[in-house]
Amino acid sequence: MNRLSKLWIPLTFLKKGRETFFLYVSFMLINKLSNYIISSKSICIFFVVYGIFQFLRSYIYWKNYKYKVNKDNILLIHGYFIKHSKIIYFDQIKETNEYQPLLYKPFNLYSLSLYTESNIYGGSIKLELLSQKQLLNIYIKLYKNHPSNLSSTHHYDYVVSQKLLFLGSFSILNLLFFYLILDSFSNKLKKYLRIDFDLLNFWNLALSSTMLFLLFLIIYMFLGTIFNYVKTLLTYGNHKVQISDKNIQIKKGILKYTQETITKERIQAVIIKSSLIQRFFNITKVEIISNKEEKNSEKVVTNVVFPFVHKNNLEKLLFKLLPDFNSNLELKKISKKSILFKLSRPILILIPLYYLVELVFPVFLKIYTLIFIIIILGQLISGLFTKYSLNSNYIVFRKSNIVTNMYIIPNKNIEEFSYTQNFVHRYMKLSNLKLIIRRPSKNNINIKDISIEDTYYFYIKQITKN
Repeated sequence: MNRLSKLWIPLTFLKKGRETFFLYVSFMLINKLSNYIISSKSICIFFVVYGIFQFLRSYIYWKNYKYKVNKDNILLIHGYFIKHSKIIYFDQIKETNEYQPLLYKPFNLYSLSLYTESNIYGGSIKLELLSQKQLLNIYIKLYKNHPSNLSSTHHYDYVVSQKLLFLGSFSILNLLFFYLILDSFSNKLKKYLRIDFDLLNFWNLALSSTMLFLLFLIIYMFLGTIFNYVKTLLTYGNHKVQISDKNIQIKKGILKYTQETITKERIQAVIIKSSLIQRFFNITKVEIISNKEEKNSEKVVTNVVFPFVHKNNLEKLLFKLLPDFNSNLELKKISKKSILFKLSRPILILIPLYYLVELVFPVFLKIYTLIFIIIILGQLISGLFTKYSLNSNYIVFRKSNIVTNMYIIPNKNIEEFSYTQNFVHRYMKLSNLKLIIRRPSKNNINIKDISIEDTYYFYIKQITKN
């Protein structure tokens, strides 16, 4: 039987030590706010004992965690006082996830997770701190020759380019996130360096003059663009994909290396995303929904397969993922009557909020007005350009907005469906269709304000098929 590397003990203790430190700081702050109802010495003694306990617990866990790689399965034995054993067979493994966190890189060690189709067969196994030799040994038995039949050719169907990374990094949400970082940074300057810098006062000054506002906006956009590019580079740098007849292999990461292998039969749905800025550059993001079972629970996992794809290459890559999908399928627009619903829902909330902002936060009134216009514009785009198709082997739903999502769902993966109508819907002959894929994970796809005739047709087709 094999054990985890001895490095697992100090690395785990380092992780637990970091968690204990933050817990200690939190306790000290709470104690200070509570007028020191517990002495600082008692808290220090408690956390020293707690740290020793965590170390002993990690050691006992390592001592009792054993595994063995057999010809056709992996045997795992673990447990302190009550021993647990698990067997996962190689022919039932549908997905692998190999990754190398930053702490593992100096020691050239890896972590490997193996997933089966069902919890009946053991669900999943996670092996930490594997050497390249141990990893290769598992892959050889899993794939019967080389660690992935895909990688032996060194041919990638997709490699993200620096140009796409740069263009794809433009995002309104990322710019807002950058503002939150600046605000946090300004608070740290005031607290620790005693520098009187308040971002809110800076905003007040910038909004008082059009020229100052434009200057501030240009500087902010420049710094935000650099921040967004670095963030995007660290997330999707070195992203490569290989696709075979049965498997999809994804390699990615700069600070944290990850390699995933997913069988095509586990694809529950494909999602094609593009923001308003990305549509200007003809760029989309492609994700797949799959299911991973861990222990006694099941969760839906979305994997980014192609982070940034030019539309000229999209059809070819979609064909590799879904060979029988017709990318030229004609989609039907939702009824223009739905614009009434899509505009009335946010207006009922946004107008009262407008007066609240005007009363409490008048400095942010211009920003709120801009957000108000963006939301209303998004709903108008949704009512005019949202499309769907329910008549083929795939359900296709393109939800248009500031960010457009296009769902491609194989009919066979729909396990539950229902529709609803309110009074106005019945008058306008519209309905909301709700699709659930891969029960019991309850991943819902809602197609709102579509023709009731199409919903009835879909119902009859699904009932007849089943």
